[in-house]
Amino acid sequence: MDHIVLFLLDCCRSYWLPIKTSNDRGPDQQVVGLNQMEAPHQTLIAFACAAGKVVSDQYEASNNGLFTKYLLKHIATPGVHIETILLRVAKDVVTETKNSQRPFRVTSIISEDIYLVEKGKPLFLI
Repeated sequence: MDHIVLFLLDCCRSYWLPIKTSNDRGPDQQVVGLNQMEAPHQTLIAFACAAGKVVSDQYEASNNGLFTKYLLKHIATPGVHIETILLRVAKDVVTETKNSQRPFRVTSIISEDIYLVEKGKPLFLI
């Protein structure tokens, strides 16, 4: 089987980028959320929110965001394709936030058999 690359990122904040002009440095520019992107071959990139949006990195008394909360709930499900896992995560996040947070993903995975945990095999974490 081919290898795949997964980026699962629970981070959608505003950040500052320097603006450079031809001769001098101008004022910094605030960037809101992530930019639209493309996934290289056999790569899946999943973010906690849609492009151009921001969300809190934490919820309730946890150090994690909602995306990670539901990723941890679904990621160890045996025999389920990674795309299905991420669809379940997105559905739960959208439901809990009443559609104010919508996870974003972009993928170029063409393999049909991408399981993080195979059926009948225990999850082994390092």
